[in-house]
Amino acid sequence: MHFHLGLCDRSIFDTKYSWTWDKTGLYYIFRGYQDTMLLYNESLAEWRLEIYGRTDVYARVNSTRRTYPFGTLTWEVHGDEACQEGVKMLQLNVHGCNQTEYNCDDGSCVAINLRCDGKIDCPDKTDEVHCNLFEEDASYIKESAPLEEDFSTMNTENLESKKVDVDVEIDVLSFLEISEVDGFTSIQLNLRLTW
Repeated sequence: MHFHLGLCDRSIFDTKYSWTWDKTGLYYIFRGYQDTMLLYNESLAEWRLEIYGRTDVYARVNSTRRTYPFGTLTWEVHGDEACQEGVKMLQLNVHGCNQTEYNCDDGSCVAINLRCDGKIDCPDKTDEVHCNLFEEDASYIKESAPLEEDFSTMNTENLESKKVDVDVEIDVLSFLEISEVDGFTSIQLNLRLTW
């Protein structure tokens, strides 16, 4: 099991855990590879991350005993001075995914090749969130063609006549999938823009 998101690199809390049974033998507790333990505190009705021998450093999240704190939840973190001072509310993600799996926000795992494939695989649909295949520069203006010369040195009064022609060439390499029922087509292609 891993803590994936939310803790800084210098955090005092462990990020990898193994599990064992609690004293009752009914539920798992999670032991960090160094000094941290993740367990359910019955009297406080919350899951807690605790450091052996340190009562001032802990994190907690409200959850029922029947529900393990997997997925992305808001944790109240106390005393992790390497990352922040005082008490901080952090989004932490607890999961058991391996490196060939994508960690859904609900804590479940799907094969990494299913991420951003155009089909929903995570129960919470997060495998298709933030799937930008192209990142454009913040200064990019999609309504304007590239200019013939350096914009910083030219007179800006008649920009329309200064635009260049852009040649677009598309080579379809293969049709990966066609689904008439879902109205979905996946195509592998090469796109070349020249000017």
